[in-house]
Amino acid sequence: MTSLSVAEVRRLRLISLLLAGHDFTTPEQVVEWFSAMQAQDLASVKWSLGVRLPGLTETDIDEAIERGSILRTWPMRGTIHLIPARDARWMLATMGVRQLSGVQKRWDYLGLDRPTVERAGELLAEALTGNKRLTRSQAAALFTAEGIDASGQRLYHLLWHSSQVGITCIGPTVDKEQTFVLLSDWAPDQRQLEGEEALAELAWSYFRAHGPALVTDFSGWAGIPVTAARKAITANVGRLTTVETEFGDMWLASERDDAAEDLRGSRARSNVLTLPGFDELILGYKDRRAFLEPDQFAAVVPGNNGVFKPTVVDAGRVVGIWKRTVTKSKVKVEAIPFAEFSATQREGIGRAAAGFGQYLGLPAEVVDAKSPSQM
Repeated sequence: MTSLSVAEVRRLRLISLLLAGHDFTTPEQVVEWFSAMQAQDLASVKWSLGVRLPGLTETDIDEAIERGSILRTWPMRGTIHLIPARDARWMLATMGVRQLSGVQKRWDYLGLDRPTVERAGELLAEALTGNKRLTRSQAAALFTAEGIDASGQRLYHLLWHSSQVGITCIGPTVDKEQTFVLLSDWAPDQRQLEGEEALAELAWSYFRAHGPALVTDFSGWAGIPVTAARKAITANVGRLTTVETEFGDMWLASERDDAAEDLRGSRARSNVLTLPGFDELILGYKDRRAFLEPDQFAAVVPGNNGVFKPTVVDAGRVVGIWKRTVTKSKVKVEAIPFAEFSATQREGIGRAAAGFGQYLGLPAEVVDAKSPSQM
């Protein structure tokens, strides 16, 4: 069995995650490669695409979403992801359905029942037929007019449930407000996968885009039991290879064998990236020790509240966080190191910030910041 150092794991992951060069030119190709990209924060996932497609702007990403071949919905773990439109139904049936097992408790808490929830889905289907769109506020007004209380958290749940069961999905944003569309209108051509075949396809796409990774990384990402994850890996005999690391045996696409050999004995070069908070480099793994020290996790997720700050990454390792301030005339990028940035890293941050500015169509200014230990 091949043995990889931690540095080699990081560098191979950068290749798999499309952060070290590739031939793709469109958002659709990148989303197809990943199969699913964390997308509860729209601005975050759009920059995840932008950082992998230098030269494209935020407007280009918006236009790709408007084309309809990629869409946002809740395919796994009860969390919004950006996925190929044609994969929505099999993903919902394979993983999304797992989120419905405990829905009765949520209904009890919100004062909802099955007839009310199902009626809300019917109302949305009727209102959206014919490629129409509804904003969240319009959906709330629709429910209220039909005698359904959509106050508080009820609105979110009713919209989530209609997407979780495949009636709707999230449409393109209109005037900064989320919209919903009818899934059967928006994505009529669906790929047919089910059961073990569906899980095997999911395992293949996960390790192709995230490997080397642990089986628990895959099970956590997909929201499936470890036993099911192992079975899905076994179904990919010949396509996936196992490697030995200090964190345990990891899996990656067999086609990465040559890349692994090429890395041996070579030195890692500085490659600074300013990634969004919910990028797959962070959210794609349950075990983050290869790229993030445990005592640094609190800086990335303050209070462990599930909200991930944007990260500064160098050679596959998180070395700090960053934040932006956007005005009409420019974007300010403030990079905050875990330890002091080297001169090479500062130069890399400048280039990364310029790329982010180009993506937004604004000049970028890098603002000096102190490390958390200096504050």
